[in-house]
Formats: sequence, structure tokens, C-alpha cells
Amino acid sequence: MAFRQRLRVRNVQLGQPDEDLAFAPAVAGACEARPFRYRDLGSMAYLSRGHAVVSFRRLKVSGFVGWLMWLVFHIAFLTGYMNRMSALFATDLRFGNRPLC
Repeated sequence: MAFRQRLRVRNVQLGQPDEDLAFAPAVAGACEARPFRYRDLGSMAYLSRGHAVVSFRRLKVSGFVGWLMWLVFHIAFLTGYMNRMSALFATDLRFGNRPLC
């Protein structure tokens, strides 16, 4: 390994910039970053079978209605059709044949 290449490897391992990367400044300024914007999605907690608490902005719900909201949002944020269907199927198996009270 040539001296220049060893020096380059050493610089990368130490986290130092490589002078040969001429494209780095162009890439860094290529697009202007948008400012960070926080979106509060509220909070939800599953308590027990058929009971949950939901807090979203001024809305505060608990009990069975909170559980239904929790279920809808939980399934809505799952990725993929099969994941959503399997979650619905598992929920139906768990809660479908028993009373919620």
C-alpha cells in the first residue's frame, strides 16, 4: 500500500476530512435544508382489554372509545397491507369472542 493511500486510510479512521474529496463542499451546499418542524401527534396508551387513554391536543378520551381510537391509529401507522391485515386478524382472534367488560 502506497504511503498516500495509507495516510488516506488513517485520516478516515481518525475522522479527519480527506483533501481529495473535491465534491464534498458542492454536495454539502447543493440543497437547502428546511427548518425542523415538530408535529405533536399526541399520546396513546393501551391499558387493558378494551381500555386505553388518548390525548390529542385538547381531546382526552379513555375507556372503550379510547381503545377504538388507539386500535385505528395503531393499524393506520403500520407499514404494508399484510401487516395491517394480520394485526386486524390477531385483534379479532384475541377480542372477538370474549366480552370486553
